[in-house]
Amino acid sequence: MSKIISNRALRTPASGIRKIFNKVAGMRDIVHLEIGEPDFDTPQPIKDAANRALIDGYTHYTHNAGLIELRATIADYYRDFWGIDIEAENTIVTTGGTGGLFLALLTTVDVNDKVLIPNPGYPPYTSMVKMIGARPSYYILKEENGFMPDLDEINEKIMDRTKAIIVNTPNNPSGAVYPKEVLKGIVEIAEDNNLVVISDEVYERITYDGVRHYSMLNFEEISDRVIVVNSFSKTFAMTGWRVGFAISRNTDIIRNMTKLQESVAACAPAMAQKAAIVALKECQEHVNSMVNAFERRRDLLVRLLRDINDVSFVVPKGTFYLMLNISRYMHDSYEFAEKFLSEKKVAVAPGKAFGDNAEGYIRISFANSEENIKTGVERLKEFLESLE
Repeated sequence: MSKIISNRALRTPASGIRKIFNKVAGMRDIVHLEIGEPDFDTPQPIKDAANRALIDGYTHYTHNAGLIELRATIADYYRDFWGIDIEAENTIVTTGGTGGLFLALLTTVDVNDKVLIPNPGYPPYTSMVKMIGARPSYYILKEENGFMPDLDEINEKIMDRTKAIIVNTPNNPSGAVYPKEVLKGIVEIAEDNNLVVISDEVYERITYDGVRHYSMLNFEEISDRVIVVNSFSKTFAMTGWRVGFAISRNTDIIRNMTKLQESVAACAPAMAQKAAIVALKECQEHVNSMVNAFERRRDLLVRLLRDINDVSFVVPKGTFYLMLNISRYMHDSYEFAEKFLSEKKVAVAPGKAFGDNAEGYIRISFANSEENIKTGVERLKEFLESLE
């Protein structure tokens, strides 16, 4: 009997985060510090808009690129909020940020091309690159550098078939927010080497301490080969709605992403697209309130962790994640996470799930209540004492 499962499926790694998530299934009284989504409900005006859309008949296909009203609203948002001048034709609505990432890679990267990926980084970067038959290579983000990219190292990693670089700011899993000078350095490297820049900016609004996100769309000198991927999932607590978008000033990129979306997903859900319009137009205060709550939780988590001996971390300036270095206690992050879960009923994400350079770390999500954060850290202290 011939082999049934494709090599593509076999070589695509499963998410290491799901390894812990699946273990949690069926367990009771778990403190969830592994979840990568806001614990807030979707704002009511967004839900109301979706209900109206269903009643009004938005239950069918839309244009492959999305509703023109939503695309125009996205363009307005970027002009009004970020001061970035784009038009509706520069946008495509996708099935979440992951759909945007996948289409961006499909559109610009060929089989056997190389794609530079941050390590640690969002696990689907590697999976998607392998799925399309390209080859991932990695630039390292180190704790001692605040998890910022090393521009010299990125330069050294560029080979003959390097086609694209993925940038993620604010960064999952580290919470680092890249300053303008770092992004400018990446822009210059891309310009010198004719690289496509795929910039994952889904956490753009979730920043702290007055730090402001800076988009790759600000650099017009490489505007013909920049694709920004964004989503409503994190900003508006809409993870289950599956609405994201991609932007490029290169309308040929958008046209080809639109063509490919026909075969990948056809379009994002119509009623969710209508709701996303209301999210951008009416729910900015909901976002501010949510981010303020995340910042209070971050401050609590940092304060509690500073009382623990022999761990280290970089205070996150964005997202709702903190990378905790637990290597002085145990280097194998999967073993740590599984043992912590079974003994103390606290779920965290093993660092190795985000790349080899995150081995010896765990990712803690503070998208949870202050009470659960306190409980989780108290149990962490007890667990680490048991390992001494």
